[in-house]
Parts: sequence; structure tokens; C-alpha cells
Amino acid sequence: MRILVTRPQPEAERTAVQLRDFGHEVFIEPLLDFEVVTPAPAELDFAGLGAMALTSERAVNALVALGVVDQLTHLPVFAVGDRSAEAAVQAGFTEVYSADGALGDLERLIVRHGVSGTLFYPHGRDLSGDLPKILENYEIKCRGALVYTMNARQRLSAETAQRLRGGEFDAVLFYSQRTAHTFTELLRLEKIKVLVNSMKALCVSEKIAAALDGFAEVEIAREPTEAALFDLILRKHAPS
Repeated sequence: MRILVTRPQPEAERTAVQLRDFGHEVFIEPLLDFEVVTPAPAELDFAGLGAMALTSERAVNALVALGVVDQLTHLPVFAVGDRSAEAAVQAGFTEVYSADGALGDLERLIVRHGVSGTLFYPHGRDLSGDLPKILENYEIKCRGALVYTMNARQRLSAETAQRLRGGEFDAVLFYSQRTAHTFTELLRLEKIKVLVNSMKALCVSEKIAAALDGFAEVEIAREPTEAALFDLILRKHAPS
């Protein structure tokens, strides 16, 4: 298949490498760009912390960019998946646990281990769930800090717009609702509609699929992980 990958860099390139290894032709069009946000001083007061939660490797990148990561590396880390766990290890954290799944898996991991003190949760502007509120049910105090944002692109690249008009893609990959919304809006700006009807949308979750419109077919991974999305592609779209 000719696949368009819409996720941000550097994840997009990692995904593309894997898909090319599967035998597909891959094109990259990141629709969101990473930007570090400087939190209020009170949010960077690390007294009384007992652990840290991660739902994105970008949060680690932001902490490194803010120059505060060395003040946190003594904390145990609960990461939603292996990518964020690996980022924490690379940043110098030594006690790192991966839920290897989605937010619900992270919730169970944190509850199982417990937290002595406050759980620090550095995150982005757009969240798929409210972790501090969820953890209130277990009387676990969780303090969030906005440390990065993902800025939506204002236009598609000329090359991608031309390829879309030419019907050159068989499928588009979506990893977030925000990316799905952005793609839909940019198609409207470019007045590209009819040709999308011949493409498949391959999504990590049902929520992402619900944000899309106009695709010939929408396929959803069995669980919200890249591994499950790759499994979907291998099962249903293996190169002949």
C-alpha cells in the first residue's frame, strides 16, 4: 500500500521505517509540531513528590528542555507505554514501570504499586483523559503540570496536497483525535473531498475514527497501541 503517516516527528519517521520494512510505500506529513511550555513556578515546585506519571515521551523531552529533569530522576516513573518508559530511562530515571497500553492500564499500574506522596504528572495541552480526577477515586493525589503543546499545521505541504488530489494514497494512519481533526480541516481548506472517498483511514482507537469523515473505509486497531495498528496492517494489508 501507499500509506500517508500524519503523526509528528520523530515518531513519524520511526513508524515509516517499520512500514517500509513491511513492504509498503510510505509518505510523511506531520500535522502537529512540538513546542515546550514553561509552567508557572508553583508547578515546578517538586517538594513532596512520590512518583511521576507519563502519558507521552514528549513530556520527558519537555522536562529535559526546561532543565529540571535532574531534580526528578530519583522518582519512580509510571509510563503509559514502552516509548515513554524508554524516554524516561534515557533521561536518567532508574526506576521505570511501563503499563504497555492505554490510560486505563496506566491507572491500574499506579494503583497496584501505590504512591507515597504526590504523583507528578507533566503533560501536554490536549489530553485524552483526566488522570488526576481518575486517581481521586483511589485517594491518590496527582498534580499536573502543562509542559508542552502540539501546534496544528495551518496548511498541507504542496506535495501532499498534490498527491491527495492525484489519488496516490491507499491509506492514511491516525494516532490521535487532534491529528484526525486537523487532517479533516486541512482537507476542507484544500477543497479535497471526492478523492478521500477512495482511501482507507487506519486508526489506533474508536475515538479517533469518530473524528473522521468521508473516508471509503475506516479500520480500527484491536487496542490503542501502535503494535495493534501494525498487526491490523499485517493481517489485512500485507503486500502481495
